[in-house]
Amino acid sequence: MATNQVVKTKQTMKDLLAQPSIRKRIDEVLGKKSTQFVLAVSQASRQQGLDKCDPMTVLTAAFTAASLDLPIDKNLGFAHLIPYKEGGIPKCQFQMGYKGIIQLALRTGQYSALNDCVINKEAFQSYNPITGDLKVDADKLEEAPDEKDVAGYAFHFRLINGFEKTVYWSREKIERHAKKYSQAYRAKKKDSPWFNNFDIMALKTVIMGTLRKYGILSVEMQTGMKYDQAIRTSLDDESDPLYIDNQNREDQPQESTPIDTSEFDRLVKEKMPVVDSTLDLFVQETAKANDVTPDQLKVEAAGAFDGFWASFEMWRKDRFPEQNMKEKQAETSTEAPALVKPKAGKKEVKKKSELSVDATTFLEDMEKENPGKFKKAVEQFGRPITTDEDVIDLNEIFCELRDAKI
Repeated sequence: MATNQVVKTKQTMKDLLAQPSIRKRIDEVLGKKSTQFVLAVSQASRQQGLDKCDPMTVLTAAFTAASLDLPIDKNLGFAHLIPYKEGGIPKCQFQMGYKGIIQLALRTGQYSALNDCVINKEAFQSYNPITGDLKVDADKLEEAPDEKDVAGYAFHFRLINGFEKTVYWSREKIERHAKKYSQAYRAKKKDSPWFNNFDIMALKTVIMGTLRKYGILSVEMQTGMKYDQAIRTSLDDESDPLYIDNQNREDQPQESTPIDTSEFDRLVKEKMPVVDSTLDLFVQETAKANDVTPDQLKVEAAGAFDGFWASFEMWRKDRFPEQNMKEKQAETSTEAPALVKPKAGKKEVKKKSELSVDATTFLEDMEKENPGKFKKAVEQFGRPITTDEDVIDLNEIFCELRDAKI
């Protein structure tokens, strides 16, 4: 007896981008850059390795990078989309490059200097982890030493308030760290970044660890650190990230005896006699981003309180701009100023033949890449290309023609 079976088809990137809820979320976060993002993620999803991944994880990884304004071009090294297998199913993981971390730090305006270096054995002299004094022979430093000649990795930063910190990790310490926190490194997976780009991963480890502990972290930096090496299945900020390769997160809170936060409380009262509820929210979010408990964060913050407080004030200004504006308006007037409304009947309508700059550039790039396939794609499209959405649909046809084996 014949039975009708429902065949579940795999959802494609085009299917996801066609969903109103997803497009709405992309537009909300990226604004004018949403078209550029849609075109970029459509291309990225066809790359070798990523084309086998769950498209939703590719979309969320690219969305994380775009929300941080970090390009996913491999040659730039700011952010990467890395395919991983979870339960035998290929999924895409967002990884922040060490250049991306430095970029986010520079955007805070709080750092006057940020420098990193791979130090070869001949140049290395000594390092005191207590004082942070690192001595090297600058004349013997090599720009790209061979693996066997590397002594360790150093990072130095200076804040505009004068505070500075230098941290050095030996290669042996980096290897112990990788064995502890990376399953791929322990399993000796040759496609892991730890094997393909050990020096880059080592610098990233030192830089992120140092800034996490001693630096001023903006909301962007906290977000980047939270989702680094994570797989997301939703564009929602409240969704919990999944860490496949790094399940034992560094600084994971452990069971311990009650922590004394009295010094932190005392310092806060000096700055804020009446504690604002936004401070509790900031502590909670920062603790979560750094994988520590709120009390553990308070103890660390008490040791570098000026930096912590500067980070809090920056976060509050970014997080509650509307509240700040209302407070300023309340100081000058009890009545909100009237809004100037546009005259009826004068709606701004996008011209039918007008494309965004990103879409126009993308069209030109397609034609340059393969003029013949581009011409066929336009013929198959069968109608004038007048909107950014038309460019996205045309790109799908172009990629299918370009990637066809025949």
